[in-house]
Amino acid sequence: MNRPVRVAFLGDSFIEGDIVVADLRSALQKEFGGRGVGFVPIASVAAQFRPTIEQRSEGWHTWSMLTDHEHGYTLSGMMFEPKGEKVSVSVKTTNRYPELQSASSLKFLYEQNARTRMKLHYNNQPDTINELLPVVSKITQYERKGTFTEATFSFTETEGFRALGVALEDNSGVVVDNYSLRGNSGMILNRLDSSLCRNLTEVRPYDLIILQYGLNVVSDSVLHYGWYSKRMEEAVRHVQVCFPEADILLLGVSDRSHQEEGEFETMPAVLALLHTQRQIARKTGIPFWNTFGAMGGENSMVRYVENNWASKDYTHLSFRGGREIATALFNALLLEKEFYDEADKVVN
Repeated sequence: MNRPVRVAFLGDSFIEGDIVVADLRSALQKEFGGRGVGFVPIASVAAQFRPTIEQRSEGWHTWSMLTDHEHGYTLSGMMFEPKGEKVSVSVKTTNRYPELQSASSLKFLYEQNARTRMKLHYNNQPDTINELLPVVSKITQYERKGTFTEATFSFTETEGFRALGVALEDNSGVVVDNYSLRGNSGMILNRLDSSLCRNLTEVRPYDLIILQYGLNVVSDSVLHYGWYSKRMEEAVRHVQVCFPEADILLLGVSDRSHQEEGEFETMPAVLALLHTQRQIARKTGIPFWNTFGAMGGENSMVRYVENNWASKDYTHLSFRGGREIATALFNALLLEKEFYDEADKVVN
């Protein structure tokens, strides 16, 4: 295969800022090669506290499929249009993980253009690259190869320009893209634009799509999730149609605690939703991984908070807690790989 293995990690605020995803990416790249943070949206609510990339953007209007039903969307769930004539986005690598310090491929992804002019300045080089971007009405990527640690893209004559984001990566090994969208229950995936997803596959084919959802669904007042099961089954099947070549892995909801008679304990709704998610995976024919079990099962969130692995909302993980989940998931993936490798030996 003359390209990297690509993983898309979709989720809600549980993976915001690259929590969980960063450590899974690092482990996969250590094991199988590859560098770089992968795809970075033009703008993000997590940009200020994401330690795996430094990012700035100016002059963009953000469209989100959470609130917008007018435009088509693909995996990131966001699209960006210039507010005025001049816009820019800058990225800079960090040394949080050794694999992130530089990358050999710098990409800019956009989905519509009429006459935009782009200036690219990277690695503090004295020269600026000037490009007239081609007229397109489908997802396209501009790419430069070399060694990259920072880059600034500036655009003028931007009428009709729609952008998605920047990617820093290698064209070999493993690439893991974080597609977190705060407040997303996962059900809106049935609104992915299949044509745009096909376009995305042409420039950025995915081998594995991980779905992490549920925290925005769990409620003390709800113990039956048949309604969620129906809509999430539709969403998973639609993702399968949009990305027929990709495997899909559903992660179960993590532990979440509420206070009962002065003590924090697992919300009963977590167990109810977990059962529902297992059924969703079974009915759609995709593998399921039990995040709740990997944390330690019932009341494990209490231990996570005591260890400073989770915040005092007893819902969201810290980066340290994310590392625990990522390590368990990575080990589970390696174990499955060993099963496949052994099966291949028997067949061959």
